[in-house]
Amino acid sequence: MVLNESIKAMQKLLQVLKVGEVPQRSSMGTQGKPIALVSNLYGVSTSLSNVFHYHINIVASHDSSKNQRPISTATNRRIVHELARTTCLDGCVPAYDGRSNLYLAQLLPAQHVSAVVSIASEPDACMDEFAHRSRYEVRIQFVATIPLNELRPEVLQALDVVVRTGSAMAKNTVAVGRSFFTRQPGDFLIGPCREMWFGYYSSIRSGQCKPLLNVNISATVFHESLSLIDYVVKFLNKMDAEQLNKGLVDYERRKLEQELCAVKIEVTHLPYKRRYKISGISRKPVSQCIIQMEGRSVSVMQYFAEQYNIVLKYPELQCVLTKGRDDSTNFIPMEVCKTIVGQHAKIVGSNERTQLIRKTAIKPVDRFKMIDESVHRIFEIEGRELMKEFGIKVNQKPERVNGRVLPAPKIRTGTKQVSPIEGQWKTDAFLVGADVDCWGIVDCHGAHRRAEFVRSLQDVGRKLGMNMPSPLFVKTYRSKHSPYNILSEIKSTFPKTKLTIFILGRGTSYETIKQISENNSELVMMTQCVRGLNIDSRKFGMNFVTNILMKINSKMGGINNGLVPVLLPEALSKPFIVFGADVSHPGPLSDKRPSIAAVVGSLDYIPSKYHCVTSFQQSRTNNRLEYIANLKDMVKECLQEFYRTNRTKPLHLFFFRDGVSEGQFPTVRAFEVLQIRLACKELEDAYEPSLTFLVVQKRHHVRFRPEFACDGQGTCGNIPAGTVVEGTVTHPTNFDFFLCSHAGLQGTSRPAHYQVIHDDVNMSPDELQAVSYNLCHTYGRCSKSVSIPAPVYYAHLAAARSRNHLKALDDKRDSSFSDSSNSADQLTQLKLHASMICESLRRDTSDSSGFVTEDLTWLAIICRCWL
Repeated sequence: MVLNESIKAMQKLLQVLKVGEVPQRSSMGTQGKPIALVSNLYGVSTSLSNVFHYHINIVASHDSSKNQRPISTATNRRIVHELARTTCLDGCVPAYDGRSNLYLAQLLPAQHVSAVVSIASEPDACMDEFAHRSRYEVRIQFVATIPLNELRPEVLQALDVVVRTGSAMAKNTVAVGRSFFTRQPGDFLIGPCREMWFGYYSSIRSGQCKPLLNVNISATVFHESLSLIDYVVKFLNKMDAEQLNKGLVDYERRKLEQELCAVKIEVTHLPYKRRYKISGISRKPVSQCIIQMEGRSVSVMQYFAEQYNIVLKYPELQCVLTKGRDDSTNFIPMEVCKTIVGQHAKIVGSNERTQLIRKTAIKPVDRFKMIDESVHRIFEIEGRELMKEFGIKVNQKPERVNGRVLPAPKIRTGTKQVSPIEGQWKTDAFLVGADVDCWGIVDCHGAHRRAEFVRSLQDVGRKLGMNMPSPLFVKTYRSKHSPYNILSEIKSTFPKTKLTIFILGRGTSYETIKQISENNSELVMMTQCVRGLNIDSRKFGMNFVTNILMKINSKMGGINNGLVPVLLPEALSKPFIVFGADVSHPGPLSDKRPSIAAVVGSLDYIPSKYHCVTSFQQSRTNNRLEYIANLKDMVKECLQEFYRTNRTKPLHLFFFRDGVSEGQFPTVRAFEVLQIRLACKELEDAYEPSLTFLVVQKRHHVRFRPEFACDGQGTCGNIPAGTVVEGTVTHPTNFDFFLCSHAGLQGTSRPAHYQVIHDDVNMSPDELQAVSYNLCHTYGRCSKSVSIPAPVYYAHLAAARSRNHLKALDDKRDSSFSDSSNSADQLTQLKLHASMICESLRRDTSDSSGFVTEDLTWLAIICRCWL
């Protein structure tokens, strides 16, 4: 009897924890006004029945070491191009991805092919310093025959490689990610030694009944091709090259080293081309860098005079360092170097990023014209031979799709309801105004209009329904003052302070202010940062003050606005919670740093208030984790806070997940849905709320424009806010849709792509689209609908804030070290800050898969703190 009961209990548990199948599209939505749209997707067809997949392995024939250095994809392509000119491929034109996948239109006579290929030693602009190796061993092995009559992933991959091969092999084309760039006369200089190049992105994706080619306009930043002397003068903002005669001071050397690390150069003192990759900048000048020459020690300056009869003009300027074939270090004078054209800049400053955004804000009509030109280039110029070989044809006209414009929800502000017009509405009063009775101003800028700013905050705040009396204090500090000392002084002098508004100067650290005010238990208080330049500029006005007050009202417990839903699904008629989740990864040059996962959960029915949990996560091999390893505990904490706030348990869970690419769907779905169910099970054995799980993607390249200009919205003629697309260009079976929930003010609007990967209650398309669209109207920072649901936005902000906290600790560590590296007190402080970052990774909380996770010290901060 006991055994049978145990078996039944186990069967019930397995049933509860079963993830189930991916939800399928059962119907189409009907709500909204129809709209005719044009997409940037083009129908693709092929006359072949099959293509043949081969695995290819390429190694340098003379490199027998265990630690073989990888061959670049550009070199691999040159090798395969040379191989195709031999008889090894039986006259076939290959499609090649640059790594290990080769596709042919005909089956080779032998399943295994081996060859030795020799290529010219001179690399092109995309080559690295290993390109001088001339002999390579190539092994090809048959993998599979791929029928082209189905929309399977392997078919889409094969077609994608075929389409992209022509672009990748085109002369003077540089591949960055999945985009291709060619330097054009109209490209812009957007900063010191920085050029912006336009190019195009292309990929094959599945439509509802055929493969589709997705093409979009891309832009990115490249290093300017200059003599290295001119590059250094521009980058360090020197008056002229003569200033380099004194050499570089240490901070200039470090700044230049960070800029040039891994940049490829070509030397000009040899009669032939020779290229290197910079690994650093020497500390000593060229006249003091010592090398060995025929058994004696000479300076680099002497070496060039004796070996090449070159008298160097800048004897006090440092050398660039490069690695030799035997891992030795080469010293090369800067004046005999020049940077190579077509090198992608991995580090982009904020000013350059701003210019990049402005330059790429292209109106829909103009963008789609450029896309049409790129499609012609792909098929008629760069890939013509391959298209003929594989029998591929593309429809020269983009896919027309039928969309719908959803009705916007009614917004409750103050005592009345308003209807958004073109995605925005006017806020005359807050739904619930906050009581800000103890607040003050810290001016680190010396703002000329400070008094006017303070009066405006009080006057506008009163009109909006806030209680905001005169500030307790208005204090002026210089930018060099430590935020810690400022906050300490305020806390000791005005202990009842609830809010401090910082007017930031040029040297004021936003990250440090937030890190201290949110993490230091003795100095915790709400802070609002405002740039002093904005107060003294034309930006200062009614809208400027209102936007700041919206943030302050949310932080201080007020509610800016609420929703009157257009469509109330059954799942929302009972207690529910809305989750938003995101994972923030470190930059490409910070791979050893952990990723930060953030989860927020709503606490009210509007929803406007959220509980936030953040967590480090990192694998033991420093690989990025795309799923949230500690999700179970994070969800549990949000559910517990919901119960403490409402004294009831949510019976339905909406989970909106950002930061997931399509290739990661199976892993994320299998792991995270299970973790959410386990979280509920651990809270109470009988607690089994229903779950609807959606992935929200913004990083995609699908765009739409109105087919008829009269349907366009705004000065750019974008698709209207609320436009939804769920046919023709969506998945053939899975439940997904595109929703553009915001009004595009500049450039071309990018819709969000929603994919339903789990749904216990089988919500209809109309219901899910309405819920998603409505949540885009609850973002607390503005009176506009935003591009993704507010909880996803909050999760993104929480992860970014945690990243800023780490940066603030790093900055403090760096400044402490540079100010007094011999001070025992400062060294102790440095170790303390380092331990704060690493402590979570030292604790033994690894799961069975070997991943390390631990909550940060700022867990359980209400999401309004992040606004």
